[in-house]
Amino acid sequence: MDVADLYHGQTLFLVLNGSSLKDFDWDKLKRPGICSFGVNNGAHGFRPQFWTCVDDPTRFMESIWRDPGILKFVPQAHFDKPVWDAEKNVLSSSKVRDFAYVLGYRRNERFQAAQWLHEDTINWGNHANYGGGRSVMLAALRIAYLLGFRRINLLGCDFHMDTQHRYWFDEERTPNSIRNNTNSYRILTGYFEQLKPIFERAGFQVFNCNPDSQLKVFPFADLDTALREAEVRMSASTRGMYVDRYKPASLPKEACREFLEPLLATVNGAEVQTEPFVHLQLTQAFPDPLHRSLLAHLPEQHHFHELRHADAIQPDGKSARLRFSFGDKEMASLPPEQRAFWQRVLMALRDPTLEKAFRERLKPGLHERFRDSLSDIMLNPVVELIRDLTGYRIGAHTDIFKKVITTQYYLPEDDSQEPLGTTFYRRHEDGKFEPALRMPFLPGSGYAFAVNSRSWHGVDTVTAKSKPRHSLMLTYYLGKAGRI
Repeated sequence: MDVADLYHGQTLFLVLNGSSLKDFDWDKLKRPGICSFGVNNGAHGFRPQFWTCVDDPTRFMESIWRDPGILKFVPQAHFDKPVWDAEKNVLSSSKVRDFAYVLGYRRNERFQAAQWLHEDTINWGNHANYGGGRSVMLAALRIAYLLGFRRINLLGCDFHMDTQHRYWFDEERTPNSIRNNTNSYRILTGYFEQLKPIFERAGFQVFNCNPDSQLKVFPFADLDTALREAEVRMSASTRGMYVDRYKPASLPKEACREFLEPLLATVNGAEVQTEPFVHLQLTQAFPDPLHRSLLAHLPEQHHFHELRHADAIQPDGKSARLRFSFGDKEMASLPPEQRAFWQRVLMALRDPTLEKAFRERLKPGLHERFRDSLSDIMLNPVVELIRDLTGYRIGAHTDIFKKVITTQYYLPEDDSQEPLGTTFYRRHEDGKFEPALRMPFLPGSGYAFAVNSRSWHGVDTVTAKSKPRHSLMLTYYLGKAGRI
C-alpha cells in the first residue's frame, strides 16, 4: 500500500510518553487539523491518528490493536504474532494481522545517518553488535517523513528517567531498566546530532516542545503556538458556499468606462502608419493613474505559467516568457479585490466598440489579407498578461495567421526599460531583415497591427540587468465563422 507523501508538507505532533505529559490536556490534540502520532502504550490513554511500535505485540494494550480509527505501523515480523488479552490474562487468539488498519514495515538495525531518510527499510537504531541504542522514536520519525510530514513537534520527549519520573501513564521501571533507558538517551542524542544537518537539507523540521527536555539537539517550540499554527479554523459559515466559483460576476456597462474611454480615444486618435506594415503606435492608452493601478494589481509570480516557444527556452529548460491567461480558474485564484479589478479591465478590452475601432483604423492592413471578405470575419478577443524574464527573446516573425489583430500595452514601472520595446522589421527580397523602427517600452504606451504576410516583428534579448518585462496583450483571433 503506497502511503508516501499522503500528508505532504503537514505538521505532526509526535507523543513520546515522558512523565512531563502526566497532567497534559489531551483535548488539545483533538482539535481539527491536528495530526498526532503515538508510540507504545501511550495510545491507550489518548487516541492518535497514527501509532507504531517495535517491540513484541504482547507488550501493548489490546485497546490500541482493536481501534479501527488508529493507523498502526507494525514491523512485518510481528504480523503473525498474538496480542495480549489483559482481561483474561492470556494470549489472545487474535494476531496482529487480524486487526483493522494495520500496515507492516520492514526494519533494519544498522544506523547509517547518510542514508537514514531514504533507505528502503526503516532503521530504529543499532543492534547490540553495532553499539546498541534502538528506539521506537527513530521508527516513528522515519514513518512521519515517509508520510510527507515536514514539521514534527515532539511532546513528552524528556530524555530523562528515574524512579520518580518514568512514563506519563502507569508503568513500573526497574533500576536496570532505568539505566538502559538512560544509556539509550545518550546514544540517541548522538544519532540526532548526525541526523540534524541531513534533516535540515531535506526540509524536515523537528522541534522539541518540552523546555526541560534533556534532548537539546532540536530547537524548542512553544506547544500552544504550534497547535494554533496547525489548527484548522472552523468559525466560517457554510452559507453561500454552493455557488459557481468560476463564473465571473456580472458587471454593469459603466464599470469599465474608466479603462475603455482612454483606450478608445487613443486608438481613434493614433495616426495610421503603413511602414514597414500597417500599425498604430499608441501613447497614453492608459493614463498615468490607470497605469499605476495596473502595476499595483499585477498577479504574483506563482499565478503565471510558462509560455513555451523555442526562442524563450533557456539552458535550464525553463521558459523566460510567462503568462496569465485570465481563465476562469486563474481568475478564481486571485484575491477578491484583485479579481474585481481585472474583471473591469477585461470588460473594457473585450468591448465590441474597441474591436470596431481597431477594425476601422487597421482596415488597410486587414484588407491586404482578407480583401472583400473582411466584413464577414468574426473575431474573438483574447487577453493575457505577459511577464518576460532574463534571457527572453523572439526573432522576427509575423504571428500565426489565426491571429488577425495584435495589440500590446507596455507596463514598465518607469522609463528605464525604454530599449526593450518590440522591433518592427522590413523584409527584403533576399530574405534578410532590416530593423525599421522600435516601439519605445514606456509607461502607458503600446502598439497595434494587422497580422499579415508583412507584419514582421521581434524582441531583443532581455538582459540580466533588466527587471521583468511586463505587458498586457489583447489579440483578436479568427472566430468560428472566420475564413481566410
